[in-house]
Amino acid sequence: MKMHIGVDNNFGLTHSIETTAANVHDIVATDKLLHNEEQRVFGDAGYLDIQKRDEHKHRNAVSVKLS
Repeated sequence: MKMHIGVDNNFGLTHSIETTAANVHDIVATDKLLHNEEQRVFGDAGYLDIQKRDEHKHRNAVSVKLS
């Protein structure tokens, strides 16, 4: 199992949690973690290039910064 957590950058408060099986790619949970008001997104390499996937093309302003 994996837990994916969306956290506010300013206050460190958790705003979303998604769990998946360990064999599910990290980017699959992205839609449940983002709330469409993001200005920055930090993640590991599993979240790179989300805007290239069809289901995330509307997220033009979101680019993942490696943490």
